[in-house]
Amino acid sequence: MQTVGIIHAGLMIMTVHLDNPQGYVRRIRRGEVMEVPDSPENFPSILKILAAVLNLKTVIKETLKRELSGCMSTPKKAKNEKACAEVNDERPDPESPCPGSPSSEPLI
Repeated sequence: MQTVGIIHAGLMIMTVHLDNPQGYVRRIRRGEVMEVPDSPENFPSILKILAAVLNLKTVIKETLKRELSGCMSTPKKAKNEKACAEVNDERPDPESPCPGSPSSEPLI
């Protein structure tokens, strides 16, 4: 199964693919940054962008053909999980590089 996307800003566009080739590991692949032409002389380069969008459409169609399995059951909690959570609440969290965390640097 794949998820695809298009990142665009102004006249720039980039495709992104997210898939799981081994069933449990996720992989993100970014396409090259392409620029929408802003002059008639460069207009033939739009074919590369149109081909990329057509490829994404094909991926989406193939993904929609696949049957997804039914809902998976939620794993049962371990008996001592509550005790572990209480211990973890007492310890301070390590510094996190995740976006949005208080100690993280701005991404832009």
